[in-house]
Amino acid sequence: MKRDIILATDALTLRPGGHAVLSDVRLAVVRARVTALVGPAGSGKSALLGVLSGSVPPCSGTVKLNGRSIAGLTTQALNRLGVWCVGPDGPRPDGRTVRERIARGAQWHVRGYHAALAQADEVARRLGIEFELHKSSDCLQQASRRRLALACALAARPQLLLLDGFLDGLAPPESAAMVAPIRGLCAEGVTVLMAERVMPAVSRLADDVAVLAGGRLIAHGSPDQVSRDPAVTRATPGTPRRQAQSGRRRPSMSRRLLSQAASVGLGQPRRMRYLELRWNT
Repeated sequence: MKRDIILATDALTLRPGGHAVLSDVRLAVVRARVTALVGPAGSGKSALLGVLSGSVPPCSGTVKLNGRSIAGLTTQALNRLGVWCVGPDGPRPDGRTVRERIARGAQWHVRGYHAALAQADEVARRLGIEFELHKSSDCLQQASRRRLALACALAARPQLLLLDGFLDGLAPPESAAMVAPIRGLCAEGVTVLMAERVMPAVSRLADDVAVLAGGRLIAHGSPDQVSRDPAVTRATPGTPRRQAQSGRRRPSMSRRLLSQAASVGLGQPRRMRYLELRWNT
């Protein structure tokens, strides 16, 4: 049976300052499924989501959404097409209540402020934050801020949702509690592409797994297929011993290069959070 592809990249390349962050990435994302993007630190996961979300334009290659070329479009233009990206930091403080923040997302599709507030109430109930609707969004705990960020994107009715380290830093029970809401999006026809290092949650969430290493896509398939792939085992051996002993994380090469993008005319990249992966076979 032919797969319904919503997003496809072909020969996608990102080389800020002449250094390859992404090289010849060819990825196909199936509609209404969760695809997990995994790989070792510096493999290009966040860089790829940065390109797909319009934060960083690619140097070459194509990106197509429903068969339409979207490479190089701005974040705002992609929002209008239904592509939204949610990171681990959540919404920036602005003094609004939770209800007002969600309603702002709903106003992309709902006419009238009161209709947007009603939509916000419905989205909050679905994500389990209805009891925090009248709280200041600036005073929420970390897990609630993540749910708020997800609610704001969901209120805008996305067709493709990009999650960049969304579960990173959450306690295991909090990560587990996010599984059902994210899976529920697929039941409504939303496609999710997530870059993650929290492997227990990924194993419960992902329908498909794509593995990046050195900026190249080295495997793509079901979680079971990918975990048994020898190329994946060789490319993702886990956290280096010296780094594990020191307890300190160094910024990955792809993140350091992305920070130089503005100086070489590639535009200002969005702030990205450092991710690591220990791949368990």
